[in-house]
Amino acid sequence: MAIRKSPIRTCISCRARYDQMDLYRFSLDGTNVKVDQDMRGNGRGAYVCSNSKCLTLAMNSDRLDRALKASISGESKKQLITFILDS
Repeated sequence: MAIRKSPIRTCISCRARYDQMDLYRFSLDGTNVKVDQDMRGNGRGAYVCSNSKCLTLAMNSDRLDRALKASISGESKKQLITFILDS
């Protein structure tokens, strides 16, 4: 039986390519932005690696907004950062 390879995704901050399971996936479901922990959520998604510089860049610039094609409030970004740092 063949071994299945993990999908390769690109970090929106550093543009490096990683296995999908090594990245955080942010998904836009309607108007809500959330961290998609099981990588199977509906809606548009964007991937960011776990490097603190990449997370900071994605949250403080408009990269996450552009990747999700939506306007994300500063409060929502703060909640996402808090969720990631707590887990």
